[in-house]
Formats: sequence, C-alpha cells, structure tokens
Amino acid sequence: MTIQIGATKQALVKAYIEQGGYLGLATGDPGTDAEHPQNEAPSGPALVYSRESVQWASVANDDVTGSSVIKADPGTYTHAVLFSAATDGVMVDSCPFEDPLPSFDTTGTVSVQLTYTQS
Repeated sequence: MTIQIGATKQALVKAYIEQGGYLGLATGDPGTDAEHPQNEAPSGPALVYSRESVQWASVANDDVTGSSVIKADPGTYTHAVLFSAATDGVMVDSCPFEDPLPSFDTTGTVSVQLTYTQS
C-alpha cells in the first residue's frame, strides 16, 4: 500500500534517518541480520576504515538525501551499510552500489550520496 498522507510519509522518513546516523562499507552483501552484519570492511589500528557520520539534509515531502565520505583501505567494496552507531550498534539498512566501485590499490576515500524515499 502506498501511503497517501504527506505528514505520515514525512514522519516515517524522519524515523528512518534517526535510526541510521553512520555509514560504512562492505566487501559483499551484509545480509539481513541487523545484529551481526556480514562482510563489513575490516578496521583496526593499522587500517584507516571506520564508519562515518551521515550528513542528512532536511526532509522534503517523502524523501531525504544524505552524504558521507568514508576512508577506505585497499580492497573492493560492493555495498553501503547504514548503522545506528560509529562502533557496535546495529545495521539499519544496506544497498549495493549502483555503479561498481573500482578496487582500491592504496588507501583512498569513498564519497557516498544517499537517497531514502518513503512510498
């Protein structure tokens, strides 16, 4: 069912972005287990990867856009993953990149533009 009431759509969009404030990368499909997502990029003292905060824009009608720049270690990343926290927390959502990212041979950054639309 498509929601017909604009205020209801806006409330659901706001609830979505309040749950997911951090964006990360995955080297494969992270699955659907929010407590134990699979394939998140490795992190650690010798690595630069970490989840980064999402800068969400104002909610407009039934959608919202956001952006994040994530430091990435050498590797291939296939999915963006939305998390509830910078560390630990739960996976809120994920999606494959529309255009495959090139593999990184050296440390770099991934600039991600997000759009969430509530129908």
